[in-house]
Amino acid sequence: PLKDWKDLDKIKIPDLENPKRYEMFKPVLEKEKDKFKVGYISFVLFERMHYLRGFQQLLEDLYLERENVEKLGDILVEHTIKIINTYADLGCDGIFSTDDWGVQDRLLISPTLWREIFKPRYKKIFDAAHKRNMKYFLHSCGKISEIIGDFIEIGLDVLQLDQQDNMGVDYLSENFGGKICFFCPVDIQTTLATNNHKAIEAKAKELIEKLGKFNGGFMAKTYPQPSDIGVTEESVKVMCEAFVKYGRY
Repeated sequence: PLKDWKDLDKIKIPDLENPKRYEMFKPVLEKEKDKFKVGYISFVLFERMHYLRGFQQLLEDLYLERENVEKLGDILVEHTIKIINTYADLGCDGIFSTDDWGVQDRLLISPTLWREIFKPRYKKIFDAAHKRNMKYFLHSCGKISEIIGDFIEIGLDVLQLDQQDNMGVDYLSENFGGKICFFCPVDIQTTLATNNHKAIEAKAKELIEKLGKFNGGFMAKTYPQPSDIGVTEESVKVMCEAFVKYGRY
């Protein structure tokens, strides 16, 4: 949609903060007053950028069109804050958004570039949520260990990981345990997709023991598309029952 940076000033941002879009949400919020309610914002910064520009093009832009990338980032931050405030007005307690930052063994871009361009913009987003007394949840796939400390520094409350073993549960526990809340299923690559029930139960127990031993700090989660990765209903049940069985602090 943004093939040419000359069109940046003409780009039309959808009015996703329009209250009319949330009418169907209101009766749910009214019904579930006693529950923790989370509003969803998909593809908050990096992913939204590369959907607009194309993945390869954006990676080149980070070096060749830095000024335009930062300008687009500011537009998206402003847009996201409007949505956060809309959710806050509706009575949400948290915000959940997504930005995949890693491949299997490293970040998609250099940590230095990430800290220069993206870190200050995430901080503005997290601060906006906290200003409205909401927790911020972020999903990110891949090996992102190099920037978890940065996320903690700028106030991210909950990190949602579907993979933990490519960073190491022990590493996550020793370096970040008790500093941020981890929100995870058992590792979808190494464990859940094997449908090995003993391994799934053992991994659920390990996550609770190593990430949740800091007077909390871990929340159990299911994977939303189990059939897409060959996971059976029975395996999902085993995981959930294991989380219930061992999930006592």
